[in-house]
Amino acid sequence: MRPVRRSVVISTTKPITPPPTAKCRSAAPPCHPRPASRGARSRRADFSWIAHFQGPHGFTADVSALSWLVVLVIILAFILVSCVTLIGAADKAINEGITMASTETSKSQHAKDERNAPREVTPGKAFTVGKHKTLAGWKVEQDTRLGDAMFSVTGKVKNISNDTSTAFIHFKFIDESGEVLGNVQCNSADLEPGQTQALNCIPDGKYRRYKRVTAEATF
Repeated sequence: MRPVRRSVVISTTKPITPPPTAKCRSAAPPCHPRPASRGARSRRADFSWIAHFQGPHGFTADVSALSWLVVLVIILAFILVSCVTLIGAADKAINEGITMASTETSKSQHAKDERNAPREVTPGKAFTVGKHKTLAGWKVEQDTRLGDAMFSVTGKVKNISNDTSTAFIHFKFIDESGEVLGNVQCNSADLEPGQTQALNCIPDGKYRRYKRVTAEATF
């Protein structure tokens, strides 16, 4: 009997492996995930900025810093609005103060003008113009020292202010038609508060019948 020869065939080709699958369904054979396409990689890259805000436990220090920044902006905005409000209120108060001061000045000037304004007076009766009071007993006189009789006034004045002051009083004599017949200017020397002195008057206008007399402070 002849011996049987067995031949051994050694294959040099690589074993055939199954094609890669999208998911691994079993532990064996080994799973070979399909490589991601370029488009998928690009889509994942679009959200890569999220990693900047994430740590091992989600959002961490960077988000806290962003929150503090928002709070700081809100605080600064509140301070700015408060400053604008305060400036507006201060400006309004200043304007009101200026208006009030102007009003007070106007009232004071009006009162002064009223004290100095012409007013009808009656011979013999006391009256006040400006800072001086013409005492009761003053008279309208006929001054004949220069020939024809002229309007003149005699009487005394008293300084009723708190300052040294000189009286300047203008008397005007007017007839029934409104014509001014004479203008008599009177004055005193400097008078301390409460002092009295006789008027020094300059005659004017031919004396004749008149209807009324007005007096005003001219200084």
